[in-house]
Amino acid sequence: MMAKNSADLSVKVENTCSETILKCGKTAEFSVEIRKDGELLKKGECNVALSNDGGTLLKEYKYNLADGNPFKVTGTMNTPSFFKCQVDMDKASDASSAAFEPEKIVPGLPCPDDFDKFWADSVKRQEAVPNPVRLIPMPQSGNKKCEAFKIEVSTPDNEKIYGYMTVPRKDGKFPVIVNVPGASKLVNAPIFRPEGSIIYVVMNVHRLDPSTDPKEWQAQKKAIRPLRYAGLPDREKYYYRNSILAVNAVINYMTSYPRWDGKHLVFDGASQGGGFALFMGGINKHLTAVVSRISAMCDHGGCLAGRSSGWPLLYMQAAADDKEQKDKILKMSAYFDGVNFAGRIKVPALVAVGFKDITCSPGSVYAAYNSINSEKKIITDVQAGHGISREYSKQIDEWLKPRLGLE
Repeated sequence: MMAKNSADLSVKVENTCSETILKCGKTAEFSVEIRKDGELLKKGECNVALSNDGGTLLKEYKYNLADGNPFKVTGTMNTPSFFKCQVDMDKASDASSAAFEPEKIVPGLPCPDDFDKFWADSVKRQEAVPNPVRLIPMPQSGNKKCEAFKIEVSTPDNEKIYGYMTVPRKDGKFPVIVNVPGASKLVNAPIFRPEGSIIYVVMNVHRLDPSTDPKEWQAQKKAIRPLRYAGLPDREKYYYRNSILAVNAVINYMTSYPRWDGKHLVFDGASQGGGFALFMGGINKHLTAVVSRISAMCDHGGCLAGRSSGWPLLYMQAAADDKEQKDKILKMSAYFDGVNFAGRIKVPALVAVGFKDITCSPGSVYAAYNSINSEKKIITDVQAGHGISREYSKQIDEWLKPRLGLE
């Protein structure tokens, strides 16, 4: 979680457990401090809410700062999950979580019996589109190290989805990284890797040709926000279906691209892109490794186990109080759940999770990680919210080097 603080009031909640991973029944401990104008407050009340990974509320109470500031908060879990401590005062807020045997967290919903058939049939529809991927040279957008291209993908429903690719100018063949950005982003220009020795592909998920006009681009970014719920609860019409198919088509296209080295084809994404890393790892046979950072779109059924579901909280936010609609959405969500794609990954996978993340709850990320049956590693950043610190990003880069042939 990114602390929500006003200019003069700040709340800080820090996991101070002696171990990163606790056994069920052990005690979790958090340190809380509240400041105003940089000074520790000596009076006033704050609200303390303790929950099962942002789901079921376990305890809530008022704390009087006259009793001490900083102060400690403790608690425990008897089942595998994350014990979340959130503290609010006025408009300032912060939260952190402690992990209790998270490697035993299981998804809240079972995988549908026809999951594989649904996606196999969907992929066949995309493959029936003639020449679905088109590269458009962008000579004015390259730099000294790389040339640039725009990517246009046609979907089975006559839509266009766009992305960009940069390719080293020097002779040779190179590894490929494919990326999907976070949900709030609409990439409108090529992205250049500093190495100058990687083919880098970034794919948007929206049916928009990204504008380079700043005002129009901002309007486009605003327009994409509600699209995460478009098409619900029909799995054939859900917005992300054709996005998944388009990105999968681009990966397939890259296997015949003459500058690819034929050995290293990696998907690396964060948040929405982290969800897509799991999606692509599960349905695309050409990838050689996947990196899923602070993974979105995981464990949509986590709410059934008392935990918070992962972003975009389909069950909780998309149907208000309409129980019948919620149930339909929940059933559909299993076809777009990272946990079910994760179980089909057959290549090395790296997952990164932040214990302070309230966008992609750590329990939902672990539900996906635990579903992976291939070679895997998880990086746990106890003090990170919806992002990964520079220190842990370096660990990811080191893991990636041999899988890109860069050692």
